[in-house]
Amino acid sequence: MFKVKDKAFVMGVSELRKAIPDLVSGLKDEKIILTKKGKPIAVLYAFEKYEQQEELLDALEDIVLGHTASQREKNIPKKNYLSHDQIHHLIKNKK
Repeated sequence: MFKVKDKAFVMGVSELRKAIPDLVSGLKDEKIILTKKGKPIAVLYAFEKYEQQEELLDALEDIVLGHTASQREKNIPKKNYLSHDQIHHLIKNKK
């Protein structure tokens, strides 16, 4: 195991098997990059940090999708929009 940057370590899978009990307690503050034959294959870090990262990614995705939708709305003429009733009618007639 060796440190690659602040609070991140690289460790082989075989090394992990031996060290897992000690590592679990240290995951609160550090990340562990698992390697197999010298190539990174996974990262271990605290579940709380994982949840925070997922929430951040979801928020960023919402921002990007909202921006994309507003750009499309600006670029598509209103005559090309369908009303709720028109869509309902189209779906109903397809059956």
